Amino acid sequence: MIAERRFKSVICEPVCATFSPAQHPASRSYAQPLGFERTNPKTYLGNLIAFRCLSILWVAWRYAVIALLEQPQLSKMAWLPFWQFLLQLGFVEAITDSCVFGSIHRKPFRWLGYDLDMASINARCTGGHQHVKIEGQLTKASAIYHPGLADFIADKICAALKLRHAALPEPKPVQIESVVLNDVLMQEGWKTIDDWHWRKPAHINVLESNSLVKLFHHLVQKGGRLRFCALLDSRVAKGAHGKGRSSARALRPSLLRGCALAIAGNLHPAYGFAPTRLNTADAPTRNRLLPEPALFSILDFLSERQVASLHSRQFSRATAGWVRLYILVAFSPPAR
Repeated sequence: MIAERRFKSVICEPVCATFSPAQHPASRSYAQPLGFERTNPKTYLGNLIAFRCLSILWVAWRYAVIALLEQPQLSKMAWLPFWQFLLQLGFVEAITDSCVFGSIHRKPFRWLGYDLDMASINARCTGGHQHVKIEGQLTKASAIYHPGLADFIADKICAALKLRHAALPEPKPVQIESVVLNDVLMQEGWKTIDDWHWRKPAHINVLESNSLVKLFHHLVQKGGRLRFCALLDSRVAKGAHGKGRSSARALRPSLLRGCALAIAGNLHPAYGFAPTRLNTADAPTRNRLLPEPALFSILDFLSERQVASLHSRQFSRATAGWVRLYILVAFSPPAR
């Protein structure tokens, strides 16, 4: 999930039972943070959880995701070789005392963070007040963050995310449209050859792929042996048939049928993208008449070389519209 950019930040809080200096008898020491007997079930589980959380931080560092790990200040986990390795990579430590935010306990936390303002997370007790000793029934409750501390950490992460967002360049619009194909879709001459109902529901990409197979079948019945252009409004189906394969198992049956029909019928398709808003083939599926054709076409004013050059370039939806309008205004002959 980190590698796929599903998370903008991640916090790990591994349990510190066997890493706590208060554990008696101790499972490990600061000189032997991995444990005196690593096969002991408690020690093994503690190491396993620690290694997994530290590994998550390492993966976050690899993919430049904001990361933070929390432990009590004196936790022996901070003496693990893996922890020290992360410090060498650029991770930074900080200490925060809970009493600064209104807790009755001092309860200092150690933070290991990446791509955060760790200096500002340092918040030490300034004195001038009493601390309630953590013992007995207060031990479990003290492990919970004081609301003030939770807000403090959340604010620091929010500030880091805002700083990152401000530094990122504005995302470019998706550029997948052809001015030439858009113009063709808006011209007259389109008519409904066939329409049908699907027997069972399926994902729209699967249905679009099946529609292309229907076209193959229709062309084979008419004799095949031709080159043609098929326009699809599903980029997934277009790309899958263009490559002849897909990692999506649901698309495999239609790809296999399409391949068989193309070979048997000597079909040589070229695929183009048809935006849904201009796709005349969608009209019958919505029980609508075919849209009114445009009055002018850029193909009337451009040479074959210019058309080929323009079609070789892809634009965003807005840019494609403006390019077509500019060509119509600039190249159309003046009205008499």
